[in-house]
Amino acid sequence: MNDNQNGSSFTAFFERLISVTPLENQSQLAEKLQVGRAAISLAKQKDSIPGKWIFALAEAYALNSDWLATGKGSPYAQTEEYNQDCVFVPHILPQLSEDNTLEFDEYFRHTVHFHHDWLSRHGNPNEMISLTMTGPCMQPEIKERDLLLINRSATRLFSGGIFAFALEGIIVVRRIEKSPQKLLMICDNPSYPDISLSKEEMEQAICLGQIFWTGREH
Repeated sequence: MNDNQNGSSFTAFFERLISVTPLENQSQLAEKLQVGRAAISLAKQKDSIPGKWIFALAEAYALNSDWLATGKGSPYAQTEEYNQDCVFVPHILPQLSEDNTLEFDEYFRHTVHFHHDWLSRHGNPNEMISLTMTGPCMQPEIKERDLLLINRSATRLFSGGIFAFALEGIIVVRRIEKSPQKLLMICDNPSYPDISLSKEEMEQAICLGQIFWTGREH
């Protein structure tokens, strides 16, 4: 078996990592670990991954550190533990129902599960919902079809934060800039226009909560 086929090699480790996290390249990995690109290049050259990186990434993304290091076992936990300790996060559709309430997609009941302890570090798991991003207006940070986790108890708006809103019956995800007299809903993608709401119009926008995690399939 050559090094590239070895489950403990840098290549195998990186392929596992990008398969279950939003990370897409080594530059993003360096940023997440708060190290220089040279450190990533050195690890790749030595074909080994520092243990502290494994544990930091496992904690950040609620992963099984043994799986991340070697490829053995489940990405998240042993099957028995995963079934016991993971909870379903309700998944909403991108528009409100006819009676202007959230509409849930039961298709996701058996797929959108997260580790309870990891969710608890971000708030009350019972106050969280999930949403599939529609459209490219928040690229590059959030891409179309990314899965978003929304903390419904985090509705205090602050500039720079990314929030989900119900606006005229449609769920929109925007980065915001806030002032006493105006709320600016910003698209990260410059090809799409921002939305400016006056103080009076702000009352018509229902904040569903802050986006605190995004993930995508590779």
